[in-house]
Amino acid sequence: MQNIHQEQINQKYIVQEGLTSIYIFIFPVVVLILSLVYIFNFATAKNNIIVMLVSVPLFIISGLNYLNKKIILTKSTLYHFLNKKCNFSVKLTEDFKILYVEQDRLGKLLNYGTVYIFNNKDEFVEYKYLDDPLNFKKKFVKVYVEEMKKIDPSYEISDEQIEDLEDNNSKKIDRVD
Repeated sequence: MQNIHQEQINQKYIVQEGLTSIYIFIFPVVVLILSLVYIFNFATAKNNIIVMLVSVPLFIISGLNYLNKKIILTKSTLYHFLNKKCNFSVKLTEDFKILYVEQDRLGKLLNYGTVYIFNNKDEFVEYKYLDDPLNFKKKFVKVYVEEMKKIDPSYEISDEQIEDLEDNNSKKIDRVD
């Protein structure tokens, strides 16, 4: 794995940046605001400490989760960053094995989900609460097909197969050799 910082990736090669959905951060913000309202209006000194011990860590953890994770798809490689350092990368034409997208009912409603990316060594990264995971999957398929055609101009994938890979009901993208 490469020791890459987020700033080292040339912006002109970035096809898609996947960020954590803002909805994952809204709940802790609401809890913190309600806690502060409770503290200033109804709480005693003992209750203030308990309320703050519950709401502040939840707010901080979700804020760090929201701000410190990113997945970047370039024309040839997919990178997963945590705290601006690459902790997982996959070369599309060499290492990539499977991309799996998962959404529950609330995720479909609010347009977020979990993406799993596997390499040929069966190592994987899980990106929870990715904003618009189906659009990310669609762009990933497009870039993957383009890269495979550069290597092998005779590489064929039918429009039907591409539609199946991009279909919202399909769960994974598998390498087509």
